[in-house]
Amino acid sequence: MEKETKTERLQLRLTPMEKRNVAYHAQLMNVSVNEYISLLIRRKRIVICENIPELIYQIQKIGNNINQIAAVANTNQYISINNVSEVERLMKECYNLLNGFIDFISEPEKNYLQNDTSKISDQLESIFSSIQMINKQIAEIREQNG
Repeated sequence: MEKETKTERLQLRLTPMEKRNVAYHAQLMNVSVNEYISLLIRRKRIVICENIPELIYQIQKIGNNINQIAAVANTNQYISINNVSEVERLMKECYNLLNGFIDFISEPEKNYLQNDTSKISDQLESIFSSIQMINKQIAEIREQNG
C-alpha cells in the first residue's frame, strides 16, 4: 500500500495554552505535532501510559522471585501447596487485570476526545497492587522455606 503524499496545508489558531497542550501530548506519545493532530483527525484512539516501564519492571521482579522460590524448592525438596496455590491465585488475578487493561486501551473509543487518564491510572494502580501482593506472598514463601 502506497503512502499518500500530503500536499495540503491547514492553518489553525490556538491560544498559547492550547498550543502547549497539543505539543505536550504529542511529546508524550513520541510523535510530531503534525502526526498527533493527524491521529486526532482520523479519530484514532490516543492513550498515554506513563507507567508502563514501571509495570514491566514489577512483572520482571515477579519472575525473579518465582525463580528464587524454585531454587528453594529444589534445595529443600519441599514447598507448601498452600503457598503455591496462593501465588497461583494472585498471578491469575494479575493476569486478568492486565488483560482488562489491554482490552481497555485497545478498544475503539466512542468519544475519541474523552480523557481516560484517570481510568488508566486506576487500572494500573490495581495491577501494581496485585503485583505487590504477589511479591509479598513470594517473600513469605522464601522466609518459610529459606
